[in-house]
Amino acid sequence: MRSSFTHVLKLAVTAGVLATGCSIALAACGPDTTIAPADDYSLTFKVCDNSLIGTVTARGTGWVAVGFSRSRYMPGTDVFMAGVLPDGTIYGKDAFASRRSPPDIDASQDVSLLNASESNGTTSYTFSRLLSTGDAMDYDLTDGPYYILSAFHLTSDSLTDRHSYTDASDSTFQFAPVPEPQTMLMLLAGLGLFAGRLRREGGASAA
Repeated sequence: MRSSFTHVLKLAVTAGVLATGCSIALAACGPDTTIAPADDYSLTFKVCDNSLIGTVTARGTGWVAVGFSRSRYMPGTDVFMAGVLPDGTIYGKDAFASRRSPPDIDASQDVSLLNASESNGTTSYTFSRLLSTGDAMDYDLTDGPYYILSAFHLTSDSLTDRHSYTDASDSTFQFAPVPEPQTMLMLLAGLGLFAGRLRREGGASAA
């Protein structure tokens, strides 16, 4: 009976692990939203679980920034700046613009640069950040609404160089976590398998 119980327990744990792995692979995501305030800049983003994932594209070879703010103006903007250096090195910085001057780099870097590329005079990158990072220098995006600000420099990768272009969305955006129902359903299925096997093993032992 002990051996059978151990075997069934292993099955249940395996089912739970597989369920978790599958749910991660099938992470719940909201719809894609694209804003393109000008032909030279676009942002496509979506919320997956508790994270915001965005892809920024700009016609330039310098730094490219995306920001979130309570207003359509630079002061008070939570910013992420990224790009590709001439030698192919990619870079990204989590920052905050408290005034009309180069943003201050955050002590805690809470935005992940997933990839970046530069080709034919165009820079593109994909980033990810938690909606709520817990950092006082990052806005809690679930506590919206927020305007989305855009900026880039045509040629410079120096984050202290003044932007060549800047704009802001006409409307605000609300960001909310997207629930992941697959995890709970699959884990419950694994537990159901465990309970069923226990009942069968118990019945066989009693017989």
